[in-house]
Amino acid sequence: MTAALNTIWTDSNNQTFAVHSQVTDEFFHTAFEVSNEDVVDAITNDTPVFYGTSDHAMVLLAVRYRNTPSGVMIADGEAWDPNPIYHGPGQNGIRTVQGSDIHAMFVAIPTIAVTP
Repeated sequence: MTAALNTIWTDSNNQTFAVHSQVTDEFFHTAFEVSNEDVVDAITNDTPVFYGTSDHAMVLLAVRYRNTPSGVMIADGEAWDPNPIYHGPGQNGIRTVQGSDIHAMFVAIPTIAVTP
């Protein structure tokens, strides 16, 4: 996922674009660039947050959080989840993520730039 979110792509119109992403990867302990504050800022600015737990990947759409003396604490959120097991056969969609499900093992916040 880190490689796919930090590379140059070509779309179906043959236009190239570069993707660079802040990444926290607790699976492989390779990057620790994303904070809870970064997640809140990204969602506030309509930037997708790619989000993975130990089970599967989702796109985080909203979070409920509180500011504490030690920083932003995320309580729960809403995610687009492509896994139909959470929605019924043949379905996918938006669901609440909370408890241990809100603790991401992988988080990426992308920046996309069209290349000349």
